[in-house]
Amino acid sequence: GLAAFVVLVVSRLNLAGVRGAVATVAALFAASNASFAVAATAIQTSQPADRQFDAVQESWHDACLAPEDFAALAALSKGRVLSLVDQGPYILIYTHHSAVGGPYHRDADGILDTYAAFTGTPAQSAAVVKRRGIDYVAFCRPAPDFAYYRAHDHGSGILSLLASGKRVAWLEPVAAKGSGKIEIYRVRKDAL
Repeated sequence: GLAAFVVLVVSRLNLAGVRGAVATVAALFAASNASFAVAATAIQTSQPADRQFDAVQESWHDACLAPEDFAALAALSKGRVLSLVDQGPYILIYTHHSAVGGPYHRDADGILDTYAAFTGTPAQSAAVVKRRGIDYVAFCRPAPDFAYYRAHDHGSGILSLLASGKRVAWLEPVAAKGSGKIEIYRVRKDAL
């Protein structure tokens, strides 16, 4: 569609020969992934270092995504895990569990259920957990998603409650083994 638009504009401007070719190439470059990458890099490098994407991703990776961070979760009986969306692939790689969500555009239902479970009230979260057959809830506080979900749960989501030291009746903490960076809770199915 973009290429057709560029050809249409160039032809309407009556640009022919070398001028037309140069205009076409310039227009296609301006609307290509390369120009978006250049613009994104300029935007990112204009941010303070601690807010730049690479710095955030690196700190999140160092804080939560190393193989040893999943050792405690891997030691638990096989089950389905509700975790932050970006943790999904790591759960699949480093454990024998399945994950509800992952950062994939074709996983819309998993992403939406993860959002609903982490931003809803405990009763709303319990409905998602029950419907999905969740066995464990796992998250890492330094993750950008942790702050994001808490910013959208009006202080009543399960992450905000757990962060403030409150209990969620249907979640039972699992004693940390290994690095302890990932908090793990077992779902008490009898309390759902």
